[in-house]
Amino acid sequence: MKMNKINMLHYFVALNNAKHISPKLAHRLIEHFSSPEKIFSASREELQVIEGITSNALNSILNFTDHQQVIEEIARAESRGITLIPWGSEHYPELLSQIYDPPVLLYVKGSISPDDKIAIALVGARKASSYGLKAANRLASELAANKITLVSGMARGIDTEIHRTALKNGGRTIAVLGSGLEFIYPPENRELYNEISRSGAVISEFPLLTPPEPYNFPRRNRIISGLSLGTVVVEAGEKSGSLITARFALDQGREVFAVPGPIGEIGNTGTHRLIQDGAKLVQNTDDILTELNIPKISKETNITDLSDIEKLLLDKLEDESYSINSLAGVSGIPANAITAAMTKLELRGLVREIHGNRFVKET
Repeated sequence: MKMNKINMLHYFVALNNAKHISPKLAHRLIEHFSSPEKIFSASREELQVIEGITSNALNSILNFTDHQQVIEEIARAESRGITLIPWGSEHYPELLSQIYDPPVLLYVKGSISPDDKIAIALVGARKASSYGLKAANRLASELAANKITLVSGMARGIDTEIHRTALKNGGRTIAVLGSGLEFIYPPENRELYNEISRSGAVISEFPLLTPPEPYNFPRRNRIISGLSLGTVVVEAGEKSGSLITARFALDQGREVFAVPGPIGEIGNTGTHRLIQDGAKLVQNTDDILTELNIPKISKETNITDLSDIEKLLLDKLEDESYSINSLAGVSGIPANAITAAMTKLELRGLVREIHGNRFVKET
């Protein structure tokens, strides 16, 4: 029995490593032959009946001889603490298994948890603005506090902010790479990779030493959306890769959300287009939770350790919103002191900033 399991994994890795075979074709082959092992023992005539199989794919299977490389790949993964999860395994992420072209094999550094069934993708611009980073931080903080797994791509900018904020708030996060797990990209995120793998998971469908080629990332993006109940685009230009993730989410029957940004800023043209096309506009996390039918975890607010200024400001915000200057006018407190206090209150989730640089008390 143990040998059969080893053989099964071996041929899943072989199928995943074989050239010219897309995930969709791989699934057709598995469904037709009932196991990956039978694929590699099939004749040309038996393979030719598979819909969509090309001559290159056909020859890739018939001429496959890299079994030693497969053995070495499995051993290398094991030595690095990387788990290989084939499609159909009980450990395979449930949401991802439901899309039309799930990966036939996942490389996982860390662990997939049952809690990851409640996951939301947050993605955005690599060259993020301060506005975008602030929005990402706020959404990630509040969603992590609500025990939601946050999924992103570990790219520079918004993705990195999402992962770091989730970790900072003690939440779970999953990073999906457009390279093999032995080729960490971007390289400056190596420590982030290690942190995520300790309390969440870093995932890839690519063989371990696959470099981050540009054509890998659109394929990677379908996994980000596929792992998630919905995808939130925080900041994106007209040609942002985040829009590809949003399109995959739509194709997969998942919800798409977009955070609006300042009018006229080129970095927000993509998110605004999504909203025009029907994406749910996000002003706060309640917009996401309500749409996805996820109950909000109530939290008791301990205000005994707040300063007198912070308590006064909270009282002022009980019934209406205020800007920093208007708060200064009604309270008599200097604007710089209010700015410092509001930053602390916002970090604690007691207030939030809305349009027009105004603040409201968080409910």
